[in-house]
Amino acid sequence: MKDNEMPCGQNHFNGTERENRRIIHIRKDDIEGYEACLCRSAEETIQRMRESVNQDDPMQFLYQLKFSPGGRDPLDTSRTLNLVEQLNQTFTYLASLKGARFLFDWHKKEITCLTLNLGTAGGSDIETKECGGIAAEVFAAVDPWNNQKLKKDVKKVLEVTAQHRYVFFMSPLYPKIGLLPGDTDKEKLILKMAEEDTKKGVIVWSLGCAPMVAG
Repeated sequence: MKDNEMPCGQNHFNGTERENRRIIHIRKDDIEGYEACLCRSAEETIQRMRESVNQDDPMQFLYQLKFSPGGRDPLDTSRTLNLVEQLNQTFTYLASLKGARFLFDWHKKEITCLTLNLGTAGGSDIETKECGGIAAEVFAAVDPWNNQKLKKDVKKVLEVTAQHRYVFFMSPLYPKIGLLPGDTDKEKLILKMAEEDTKKGVIVWSLGCAPMVAG
């Protein structure tokens, strides 16, 4: 296997993924391989749902969706998961991959590798010591303002000493890719908070909300 080929669910994870502390180290060429893993797990889950949806009892079907391990680990199709877990993990991982792609493009030749701390792993969601240090928080949510998630992530990354700091998010409320607009009072408050730090501040960036296309 070539160095830049990305195996699904193989040796790019340490032994802590069973505790939901998955850590991966990626280069830009690895991102498509991980995205393909997400697609394959989604395809397997959809097939399982097609097989279950024809049963006569609708409440039993919903029960299975809620409580049964009918989903697949987004990065390891051999491991079963509850569907809700798969949904949450898939879009968190997708947002992290989109954020990583942005950083590789934005910093171009300045960085060669990024660490993605997925699940409950410590540290920033995306980080590297290259380029004076990069730290980013990443999340996917229907509404980034729920539970003050955006504010909390800006506050969290402000505490990191990295030279370059970001908050990336995916939300259908912000379908366009780019900087947080700053049009509403809430947005202005976040941007002011992000710029108040005596260091370089924090870039708050919408990743859009479109998933990648399988294949």
